[in-house]
Amino acid sequence: MSWIDEEFAKREKAEEERKKRQTDAVARQQAVSDIVLPAWQRLVTAIRADVERFNKHSIKKLWTRVTDDSLQVQWDGEIDFLLELELDAPKSRIVYSAPARPPQEWKTHTGSLSVRAKDGGPALFTGATPGAADQALSYEAASELILRPILFR
Repeated sequence: MSWIDEEFAKREKAEEERKKRQTDAVARQQAVSDIVLPAWQRLVTAIRADVERFNKHSIKKLWTRVTDDSLQVQWDGEIDFLLELELDAPKSRIVYSAPARPPQEWKTHTGSLSVRAKDGGPALFTGATPGAADQALSYEAASELILRPILFR
């Protein structure tokens, strides 16, 4: 094989590898969309349902603000949020945090849930990384994990 043939063979191989990486990236992105986004939507639905139930019993009302990748919970009439959730789709996780209030009144509440496939569908896990002593949670249990320390402190 001449050096010209070798050079074109190298370029052809490099192009095939680039196309494979691109195809793999598209497949990973599709997997994220198929697993992470439905999990996010189901968790948002569970949290909003719990907020509605809370509001039925409480004098002080909560409201939620939802975007494609975040959810905020606030007391009615207050500017600051009580809780914020953010979808980190590339890392397949949902991060939640509550701001620190004056130390005598509040304890910071933060954490994350990982999103992975389980039994053919999306599932939430308490560990942020696979295999890190995590357990699967229902969406209702995840909502309780996130909301209980804030609503009933």
